[in-house]
Amino acid sequence: MSNNKLTNTLLPLEDSSSEVISENKIYNIRNQQVMLDSDVAFYFQIDTKRLNQQMQRNKSRFPEEFCFKLNSFEFKNQRLQNATFKKTTEGRKYLPYVYTEHGIIALLLLQRRKYYESNKTKRHYATRQSSRKNDYREQNLHHPR
Repeated sequence: MSNNKLTNTLLPLEDSSSEVISENKIYNIRNQQVMLDSDVAFYFQIDTKRLNQQMQRNKSRFPEEFCFKLNSFEFKNQRLQNATFKKTTEGRKYLPYVYTEHGIIALLLLQRRKYYESNKTKRHYATRQSSRKNDYREQNLHHPR
């Protein structure tokens, strides 16, 4: 069994069932196993900016045990120690957020809720349109011109 909890919980990308989280995307920071916001965003197939906005809008769901922003010392230290981290964080304007296993699960739940609410609205609209069509048909059947 893997000693890395993150690899056992996050699902692979939908279009590639054989793809799993690479061990080199998981870092040990503040004695916690974490993933960079950009890596998590890649697996969710959204922009890093959007991922962090969702987290900010739902801050109450993300205590520091789930997600935290790296300070400049941690950021520089990780870049010096880890070539993969350095490559992943090149060209960033801001210090990255990192997500623990629980933070990734919370993001997954937010993504599913957002997807469900979006589809719920679409279903409601489609049902209303269908209902209007049926009402129109009934009116034309009962009231010939």
